[in-house]
Amino acid sequence: MSDEFVPPPDPIFAEALKVKDEKSFVHFLKVLRDDYGDHWESRTPREFLGTMAWWGSGDFADGEHGGDPLLQRVAVMLAVGRTRQHENDD
Repeated sequence: MSDEFVPPPDPIFAEALKVKDEKSFVHFLKVLRDDYGDHWESRTPREFLGTMAWWGSGDFADGEHGGDPLLQRVAVMLAVGRTRQHENDD
C-alpha cells in the first residue's frame, strides 16, 4: 500500500496538484477564488485556517513536505481548508 496522498475526485484538488511554480500557484488561487460559494463547508476564516492547520500539522509535523514543490503543498492545504474539520475547534 502506498503512502502517497490521493486526493478525492475534486477539480480544486486536481488544480492544486498542478502547482509547480509561482505562475501556476497564482492560477490555482484564481480557480480557488472562483470556486468560493455555498458548497464550502468552512464558513469563517477561523474555520478555514483551523482546518489548514489541523491537516498541515500531520503533513508538516516533522518539517517535511513529501518532496513535492512547497507551493503545491500549500495549494493542497488551501484546498483542504474548504472543508470543515471538527477537530480544529480548539
